[in-house]
Amino acid sequence: MKKINRILALCNDYEKCDDLLKKTSEISKEHNAGVTLMFVTPEAMFELPFFSKEDSLDHQELRRKLLKKAKTVGLDNPAVLIYENDTADRAAVEAEKENDTLIIMPYEDKITLSVVKKVNIPILILKESVLHEYSSCVVTVDAAIREDCLNFLRTLFKGMEIELFQDFLYFPLPVADAAIEPFDISSDGIEYAELLKMRKEAFYRFCEETGIKGTFIVGENGIDEDIVSFVKQKRAELLVINAMDKGTILADSIGDILSKNGGDILVCFENR
Repeated sequence: MKKINRILALCNDYEKCDDLLKKTSEISKEHNAGVTLMFVTPEAMFELPFFSKEDSLDHQELRRKLLKKAKTVGLDNPAVLIYENDTADRAAVEAEKENDTLIIMPYEDKITLSVVKKVNIPILILKESVLHEYSSCVVTVDAAIREDCLNFLRTLFKGMEIELFQDFLYFPLPVADAAIEPFDISSDGIEYAELLKMRKEAFYRFCEETGIKGTFIVGENGIDEDIVSFVKQKRAELLVINAMDKGTILADSIGDILSKNGGDILVCFENR
């Protein structure tokens, strides 16, 4: 299992970063992990809305204020980085340079999706900012299943109840003529029912081998709707998107899933 070495916390919204810092502190203490706080603004520093122009804000002043907030939640002497523009690029460079293990950030619509597309390490996205340990999660696994993300999840949140979820919609189907018959796979000599049976059996075999409860469905409402509905049904506190890489059908739906799911989300790509 991969050790949690260092956490990169993206706190672009100064006024709303308290819960982010609390969650970061909670995880860093659990794993004895180092912490870097990164603040990125799209504006010139003197135009930051939460300071009046009379404050003559500079990098040192903002660093002092962030460190003060961090100290109140038990984060002692984290590294603080302050930049202008390009949150996703800054995060990707820093994560690679410092060999970070986890990024934590609040949900910020386009910014969050940009970070997900750019970085190659797990990202914990806070929506409800649950400040206690997660007791249960749903892990939506891609068409191909590996255990790397599951092992990381077990390390990150020990003792959490895990349920796997897979939708047959994640599997690309051969197309003979999309305009006429979008799911025509007869040319390959494979019946749809046989392919479905094979995928379903493989999923439940994996669940049995790993000792994890699982649910396989044939979705009808779209990947994002199916996932969000299942998470609500299970009342899971955390959704984990376990995608193979950024080119899969599941990965293509991450933006919609992020916007529609109400709770916190961990995005983890296996091919990284």
